Amino acid sequence: MGRNLPRRITVSLNDHVHQLLIERSLAEGRSVSNLAAFIIESHLE
Repeated sequence: MGRNLPRRITVSLNDHVHQLLIERSLAEGRSVSNLAAFIIESHLE
């Protein structure tokens, strides 16, 4: 901990949530994985 190294995780989502992530990522011009990481990080900090 304390190091800013990227880590990979696997998350299972239902179809509806996945579709919402796809739509938002397209609207924001970013990848789904980047958006998911942003949402997770911003809600934990």
